[in-house]
Amino acid sequence: MPSTKPSRMVPIYRQLVEIIQKEIIGDNPEDNALMPTEKELEERYSVSRITVRKALAELVKDGAVTKIKGKGAFIVGKKINYSVGHGKGFTAGCRLRGAVPSTILLKIETVTAPKDERAFFGIGEEDKVVMIQRLRSSDGKPCIFETIYLPMENAPFANEQLEGSFYSILKEKYHITPFKKSISLEISYATAYEAKLMGVKTGEPMILVHDHVVDQNGKPVHTTKMVVSHQYKFFL
Repeated sequence: MPSTKPSRMVPIYRQLVEIIQKEIIGDNPEDNALMPTEKELEERYSVSRITVRKALAELVKDGAVTKIKGKGAFIVGKKINYSVGHGKGFTAGCRLRGAVPSTILLKIETVTAPKDERAFFGIGEEDKVVMIQRLRSSDGKPCIFETIYLPMENAPFANEQLEGSFYSILKEKYHITPFKKSISLEISYATAYEAKLMGVKTGEPMILVHDHVVDQNGKPVHTTKMVVSHQYKFFL
């Protein structure tokens, strides 16, 4: 088993970081795997508790480990780089990375328009919109729970094959080029339903992305709310 050695060049805690990266985290880390406790690391590598804490702090800083108060430290899987502003949608974004995209259609129904959608579509409090919910996966791993809202004039879009690229349908059949007019990101916490869909724990921090999309003439096309796994690393 590798061990730390006194060195003027590399502090012991940095040596421990490298050992943990190699022995425990590895090249293909399992996302959300529980790390050994501080006491277990202290005993396993014959180092002080202070050294263990400094090493864990470095791993958190590097994004390799996350700490949840009262639960311990967890390994963070490899991040998936995805530019939310490239205008090509999830399917094209996956293919740009060499990943295989897949989509499961969960629900289509007509609902009363939420406040934000009423303002964006310019409709009234009693007006309806079409709501589409889908689960998006990259290389078979669920990563986005997506809710799309369409104004009723765009309701025919919901009759298309929605287990593929929505943007390809818009471009190829309806000659609509979608542009993201605005994008907002905030932290959310997985509901029991979202957690079950995405294979995470209820209450786990997620990223909520809210898009407002217009066509080439500036006319509203849809809004999208995406609950996104923390395995994604976003570029705007």
